[in-house]
Amino acid sequence: MKKSILKATASVLSAAMLLTACTGNTGSGTSQTSNETVESSAAVTADASESAKDFEYWAEDSEAMKSLKEFVARVTDEGSSGYVPPEDRIVTIDFDGTLFGELYPTYFEWALLEYRLVEDESYTPSEEMRKFGLELREGMNNRHFAEDAEKYQARYSAEAFKDMTLDEYKDYVREFMSHDAEGFEGLTYGDAFYMPMISLCKYLAENDFKLYICSGTGRQALRVIMENAELGKYIPCEQIIGTSNAMVADNQGEEDGYEYSYTEDDALIFSGRLISKNVKTNKVTAITEEIGKKPILALGNSSGDLAMCEYATQNSYGGEAYLLLCDNLEQDYGNLDKANSLKEKCDKMGFHTISMEKDFTQIYKDGVKKVDSAEKTSEEASQEATENA
Repeated sequence: MKKSILKATASVLSAAMLLTACTGNTGSGTSQTSNETVESSAAVTADASESAKDFEYWAEDSEAMKSLKEFVARVTDEGSSGYVPPEDRIVTIDFDGTLFGELYPTYFEWALLEYRLVEDESYTPSEEMRKFGLELREGMNNRHFAEDAEKYQARYSAEAFKDMTLDEYKDYVREFMSHDAEGFEGLTYGDAFYMPMISLCKYLAENDFKLYICSGTGRQALRVIMENAELGKYIPCEQIIGTSNAMVADNQGEEDGYEYSYTEDDALIFSGRLISKNVKTNKVTAITEEIGKKPILALGNSSGDLAMCEYATQNSYGGEAYLLLCDNLEQDYGNLDKANSLKEKCDKMGFHTISMEKDFTQIYKDGVKKVDSAEKTSEEASQEATENA
């Protein structure tokens, strides 16, 4: 893109110089015309350069990028009938698979739980939880999980960190973030952000949109992941909505929080109880409770985000929804069946789609390489899980 911009600039400047040479400075009109030509060229070049900067890591011919720019232009143009005041420019964005790696080989929080239940020698889970941890390990080896895995993952994630203080939990998440992400070289679990989506969030924030993460991952884990990330510049911790696990004061005992008063000797600890898994319609109710406004734009990547996207399109200003398709098999562990199925649903519901294969030029940070390896058979994975037991 940069080469084409420079060539275009050179051509226009050459034309302007030629016009000046042919006409000479015979009058103010000629000089003014020449200057206007150069100024116009500079403006076009500046606009093009800014566009490239805004949508870094996006393909030049991306229809999704074009659509997003048109949407932002409509919403921010005070002379447009589609103008939306800044206070109502709310964006809700899913996390795993939308802003951050999901298929390496599974959600961050699932990989964290597997580590806690199977590999962390300092923790002794119940027999039931240990069994689930081994099933997670097998699923990670085969990139296939049981249909009810999400339900158990949410409950066990709450139980696995019971009695841990918030600070202890944050330190635990930070340590896990430094682990190498399975299936990649040059990538840890903590830096698996999608570079094109960071540039999109920056673009939206600079156009006075207020961005919220709305994810099925626990909000406390999300806050740790985001605390030193570039994306944190545009989405601060108070704009993170996620799955909620109950917390109590460590001296509270069985007394209800309505009756117990927090003291100077207290610290917050996890109670081990799940409050709500933030997926599907739970995302809609959470947005209503925590933001109080319908989003004008929603971004997601799975069927768990369709409810949030539908909610955005019901915005009286005329909301839009975009869902990422996990169709890139070269840079990421895509899933074409999932991508095609989601595309069909989006077409029926009137949502836009973003192809990670066609619309992105790069997914992860520089230097990351997907490592192709033969998938283990179910029997091999089961044997490995047994050996680790």
